[in-house]
Amino acid sequence: MCGIFGYIGSRANSIDPKAIIQSLKHRGPDDDGYILKDDVLLVHTRLSIIDLSPQGHQPMSNDDKSIWLVFNGEIYNYIELKKELYDYRFKTETDTEVIIAAYEKWGIDFVKKLRGMFSFVLLDSKKRKIFCAVDRFGIKPFYFYRKGNELFFSSEIKTLAVSGVGLSADDNTIYDYMVLGRLNHSENTFFKNVKQLRPSQYLHYDLESSEFTIGEYWSILDYADERVPKTDLVDYIQDKLLESISIHLRSDVEYGLNLSSGLDSNFLRCLITKTNVLDNPLKCFSFCFTGTSYDECNDLGAADVSGVEYFKTEVKSSSLFSDLEKIIWAQEGPIGGAGVYAFWLNMKLVQQNGIKVILSGQGADELFCGYKYYYETWLKELYRNRKFKELEKELFFYNREHATDFTLDSASFLNFVNQN
Repeated sequence: MCGIFGYIGSRANSIDPKAIIQSLKHRGPDDDGYILKDDVLLVHTRLSIIDLSPQGHQPMSNDDKSIWLVFNGEIYNYIELKKELYDYRFKTETDTEVIIAAYEKWGIDFVKKLRGMFSFVLLDSKKRKIFCAVDRFGIKPFYFYRKGNELFFSSEIKTLAVSGVGLSADDNTIYDYMVLGRLNHSENTFFKNVKQLRPSQYLHYDLESSEFTIGEYWSILDYADERVPKTDLVDYIQDKLLESISIHLRSDVEYGLNLSSGLDSNFLRCLITKTNVLDNPLKCFSFCFTGTSYDECNDLGAADVSGVEYFKTEVKSSSLFSDLEKIIWAQEGPIGGAGVYAFWLNMKLVQQNGIKVILSGQGADELFCGYKYYYETWLKELYRNRKFKELEKELFFYNREHATDFTLDSASFLNFVNQN
């Protein structure tokens, strides 16, 4: 990850960029920089992933320095985009410069062509406009605070405080979390008037008129009518996964994998090790709850797999409270569950082993029904829709997987499907 910060307003000269850099340095320890152009300050701290040379320095500009960019994330299809931008004279091998070239050729609609995880701020000094955007799923954070004609934006809320934004609690967001169990469900944060760009959103700011626009450039509903023949579905999904993994592994540094005992990350491990030629064993990182049924390490069972090196983090309750303040400092608010703690410890181990890029199977269990309760929902649906022939086949595999003995007319199964 990298760190980005920007300020638009009359106090641009009075904000200390070195203090901003210091507050974001943990996000980007490899390089840093800033520019001050009239009433706009842009700051960047870099974690070098693509093109490790000094030419990847940010803020980055085009040839005539009319366009400036600070960018956090990775554009996975930058190689394909460079082929479409064949008439642009690239000076670097970075994915960052592709954003500038794409903006010059296609205008703000270029963001629809990006595949990746990103948040960025692009300054067009000729048109006197600012254009910002986040990726389709909101992976990379983008916080902003507006007061009159002043606009602050940053990768982290605490950096806004360093720049002079006064922070106070947002009671409505706290209520949503404490009473309704909602978290990260709106543009609001736990801090009053500090907002965040939501997935697939852009922010457009006119420096002359101070006109402020937030919109959406992509929606999954646009694909709701797409259909793949059922007979082709397995091949279709496999092709898409292989292609996606292939471009996600574009990196000039070594990458690793968060490995659990579930379907998601083990599927990733298999595809990576079978389809990619690795110079070194794939480093896999797992967190373990020793002596409990929640121990992810119990079911790994693949220590002898060639091309894989395992690292295990032991999660102990005794250290939770001593680490809690650090976790909240990093998360900048309450967390969704105790699993964040184990994940945080695992990331410490990743860093200690010199890994900058880590893949994870987050979301695949949900997509491919990797949890037992997803199967149970499916069985109940088949029963209630009287699809008994298909249900009988599914029960065979369910029994084999979960050591149960359900049959269509067994009392245990009838009791199971009639539960809410």
